Amino acid sequence: MKLLCASNDLAFIHGLRIALDGEDIAHHFSDADMTLSSLAGPMTGSAARLYIIEEADWPRAVALYQALDTQAGAAVSSPAPSQPSKPWPRGLVVVVSALVFAALGAVLSN
Repeated sequence: MKLLCASNDLAFIHGLRIALDGEDIAHHFSDADMTLSSLAGPMTGSAARLYIIEEADWPRAVALYQALDTQAGAAVSSPAPSQPSKPWPRGLVVVVSALVFAALGAVLSN
């Protein structure tokens, strides 16, 4: 039995498990209950571990892992976020606010 992957990314681990099942590669998933049992699990470092049971399945499992890891990395990468807009100058905000309050005061006083 060899360790294929240890990760806090449960979505990736479960996707890898599904892919291994699809290829009929015998595997063992440990620490699943500890990782899923609490919200603090991923923050405390209790990673889920995925082991390959049969030595003969190792090369196929590694190739599958690498293919999924590449796809997961490609899915995460996205275009650079746009630059945030510049804030209004404080003086302009003060003047506009004063004008709005003056107009509101004029409307309410009539």
